[in-house]
Amino acid sequence: MLFKWLQTRHALIEQLADIEHQRWADWQNYMHGKCGGHPDGSLRIPEELVSRWNKQAKTSYSELSEKEKESDREQVRRYLPLLEAAISRAIAQDRQELMGKIDGMMPETRTGQQIGYVQGLMDCKDLLTKI
Repeated sequence: MLFKWLQTRHALIEQLADIEHQRWADWQNYMHGKCGGHPDGSLRIPEELVSRWNKQAKTSYSELSEKEKESDREQVRRYLPLLEAAISRAIAQDRQELMGKIDGMMPETRTGQQIGYVQGLMDCKDLLTKI
């Protein structure tokens, strides 16, 4: 179980790193398109961009304009499908394990107290099948 989790975690890190690299590459292409080039290959960032980016860097997310917030949301949307899929897989696996444990706790003969306990577990199991 631990080995499988480590493999899954490693795969998720690799997939997220791939998205991050693409995000970084897009940013570099954007920057290179906005900056003036020097003969030595270095770039000159226009003063208005330096001023704007410094202001944005010092501003909390909640204080950004709606346009600036949407730019950040666009970047998050790159990662979201991968994270949603990983969470869904984890929930499904946990649900399956819990349902197996519930099934294993149902003896053929039960005391009155066990009947109430088992009924509660069955209610949980019914809810889990609907998730």
